[in-house]
Order: sequence, then structure tokens, then C-alpha cells
Amino acid sequence: MKDFMLIFKGPDYSQRGLSPEQIQVQMGKWFGWIEKLQAENRYVGGEALIPGGRTVTGVGTVTDGPFAETKELIGG
Repeated sequence: MKDFMLIFKGPDYSQRGLSPEQIQVQMGKWFGWIEKLQAENRYVGGEALIPGGRTVTGVGTVTDGPFAETKELIGG
């Protein structure tokens, strides 16, 4: 049997402009999927890692590793 760990970040429904009824429909789909996995004995647990979180975005720097480029080492 293969085991997998899935990590999900729940959506902030208040920022999506959904009505309470639409939110209930979306949550019903989610819970229906979890219930199906539980019925098939394929669901182990679903505890939150931490009660909150934040998203960090920005411009990153891409490097080839902690090594100097050849052009930076050889002169002449």
C-alpha cells in the first residue's frame, strides 16, 4: 500500500465573495471527499499543523548553488 501526505491551505471564503449558501456547497464537497476516503479506510487523519498562517511572496534570486562561477575565479 502506498501512503501519501497531502497538505492543503484552506481558502478564505470571505475574500471570494461567496454567499453563505455557496460556502456550504463548497464545504459539503470537501467533507464528502473526506467521508469517501474514510469509508474506504484510506484516510488516516486530518489535523491542522498550526492554527494560522501567512503567504509570503516577492522576487526571488535564482543561483546555481553555493559555488563561484568560473568567470569570477579566472582572470587574465
